Amino acid sequence: MKNLAALCAGAVLAASPMAAAEAATIYTGTRTMAPGATAELSITTNDTIGVLDSADIVDWTIVLNEGGQTFTLRGPASGNNSGLLLSGSALTATASELRFNFSGSGMFLIQAPNVGSGQTFYCAQTNGCFDFSGPGEAVEAGTTYQFARVARSGVVVLATAGPGAIPEPGTWALLILGFGAIGAAMRRRQTSATVSFA
Repeated sequence: MKNLAALCAGAVLAASPMAAAEAATIYTGTRTMAPGATAELSITTNDTIGVLDSADIVDWTIVLNEGGQTFTLRGPASGNNSGLLLSGSALTATASELRFNFSGSGMFLIQAPNVGSGQTFYCAQTNGCFDFSGPGEAVEAGTTYQFARVARSGVVVLATAGPGAIPEPGTWALLILGFGAIGAAMRRRQTSATVSFA
């Protein structure tokens, strides 16, 4: 009976919301390049803290707005219509923020239909992502290479971490089943009372 309770408890822990989140952090924010030019970011990482590389960015949805034109860049789990280029050490993550150091080195580019196409993109660069004029951030929502950009310096928070992941329906079912099994095991456990007479 003890083994059954331990097994059920293990199943509940395995199906917990933290396990369901599979160590992912979603950062969201809105970046403004110029009046009427913005990028609404939703970047999902593999929960890495510190300097990020391409493997640490697991998904993204970036809504580009520029002069009345809009375009949505989607990552592997959201529609996969764009590519990612991340170099250097400028993009870092904390438990609560996604940061870019414009005084550091590197670039963070997401572009459709692929990197280097010269079309729709969101970019934060220390140099060389969309031009070679120095640190800045830019958005291009159309198909022509006319973009809105703004010069930046220092460390800037691109996005902040949202609330924890919501468990999927299957996870809730496992949780309920696990708690039910524990309750049933405890109910079946027999208690024996010892009576002694003097």
